[in-house]
Amino acid sequence: LAIDAKNSFLSNISHDMRTPLNAIFGFVALAKRDRHDMDAVQGYLDRIDASSRQLLDLIDKVLEISWTESSGVYAEEMECDLQEILEEIYEFLHLQALEKDIEFKLDFSGVKHKQIYSDHQKLKQMLLYLANNAITYTKPGGMVSIAVTEQIEMLNHYATYQIVIKDTGIGISEEFLERIFEPFVREKNTTLSGIHGVGLGLSIAKNIVDMLGGTIKAQSVVGEGSTFTVTLRLRMCADAAQPAVGGQMAFVGAVGEVETGAIHAGADKTAEHLVIVHGGTKGANHFRFTQIHCSFLHG
Repeated sequence: LAIDAKNSFLSNISHDMRTPLNAIFGFVALAKRDRHDMDAVQGYLDRIDASSRQLLDLIDKVLEISWTESSGVYAEEMECDLQEILEEIYEFLHLQALEKDIEFKLDFSGVKHKQIYSDHQKLKQMLLYLANNAITYTKPGGMVSIAVTEQIEMLNHYATYQIVIKDTGIGISEEFLERIFEPFVREKNTTLSGIHGVGLGLSIAKNIVDMLGGTIKAQSVVGEGSTFTVTLRLRMCADAAQPAVGGQMAFVGAVGEVETGAIHAGADKTAEHLVIVHGGTKGANHFRFTQIHCSFLHG
């Protein structure tokens, strides 16, 4: 079974690698032919750049799955700011969500202590894979949310944190759900959807969760969406008495069509940057999203 899965993976990845390579070769030939037409050449260069990035992403994932499965790789425990990690992920992905007209929400109002000990890079990488996967497989007009709660506080400054990534995407069949975290496998509907990828992102995320000593579960209904739940037992910083700034934030709609309930610019001492919170009324139609640095409001 493992050999069959690997053979299927090699077949898929060879096709996925040939596609951007053929595009690069084709646009290079066109650029040479139309070298005196600078507008056309610029368009070809843009397409070459996009295809090159697609190919690099494929190669990176193949290397990462090998790295995360290596027996010599361990998580390094260091002081981390959970709120900061979530903000970085949100800021990195919210423009991608906007381009697809996807409502993207982040809620960490259930977090009491944001200062923890964990592997900052691996924790961020795992959550980024899960959130990016949710946005990638959610159609325009859908919704993706990340909700974090601190569930149980234990002795010796340990607590259980639960992170739920939910989407209204294409969903996963019940049969494939049993193999969702296996490397080298990909469901047919994701291949036929035209979305590029090699089916390694969730495998890498699962390997990182295992490294961090946690668990990950997936629930899904085809055509309705998926929910991934990560549970981690993390040590809180003993000298970090201040809880996380509880709150939510969300971006909705495409640029120029923003639904927002309230726009605040430093009205609260804890809100240092401009914050947009979804509320349901029209407003800020000409606001430039690229200038936003997201922060959180109380409540």
